[in-house]
Amino acid sequence: MNIKNLFQDSFSSFRDNWPISVGTFALYFIISFVFNLFIAFFSGIIEAIFSLDPVVGVVFSQSFGQIASLVITPPLLVGLIIFSFKVSRDSDPQINDLFLGFKKRWSTSVFAYFIILSASILLLCIAAIPGLIADNWIISFLIILILLIPFTIVGLMISQTFYLISDDDRIGALEAFSRSISMMRGYKTKLFLINLIISVIAIFIIIITCGLGLLAISPFQYILFCKFHDYIKKNPVSTS
Repeated sequence: MNIKNLFQDSFSSFRDNWPISVGTFALYFIISFVFNLFIAFFSGIIEAIFSLDPVVGVVFSQSFGQIASLVITPPLLVGLIIFSFKVSRDSDPQINDLFLGFKKRWSTSVFAYFIILSASILLLCIAAIPGLIADNWIISFLIILILLIPFTIVGLMISQTFYLISDDDRIGALEAFSRSISMMRGYKTKLFLINLIISVIAIFIIIITCGLGLLAISPFQYILFCKFHDYIKKNPVSTS
């Protein structure tokens, strides 16, 4: 895999479809913003009605927000990936592709998202236990830093899960995890470097454009990852 060619191909696809790409991602950001406003407003009403303690109120707001996000975040993510696949493959992308996740892959995407979210919270809680016992948050922080490397590796291994769910209507969540782990054999370092490069580019563009560059770098990033997915799907690394 030539990373330079991957970036060039991705930029070419984005350049040819930039108006609809920017528009689709702008719509996604607007929906996310309105949804978060609704969650904050609703949580505030509940806190006021039941006169919740400030600490309890924060816990309730965070918990309610995470549960509510299960309804909308996974299918929207699937919609973004379906749209990005179409841009990447020059296959007539449409703005309403953003909502295909609700029509076709809602339950599967929610289940996959729930597994990832639950596992992340569980591991963070486990990492925090020694610090709580010793009454020293520095211990928990150091443990989390130590676990950052295996966390990153696992994240790279399951990185293709939602791309598989978005690209195959027949695949289940658990099978998508399994196939992602298999597909990423031999490609974890490449994806890590790609993420590192795109992160540096994104930070630079967002800073010099006062945040507006996010509307360009976000669709480009998704197109890039779609092309990466198609490449490793066609070029599996032999385990023999």
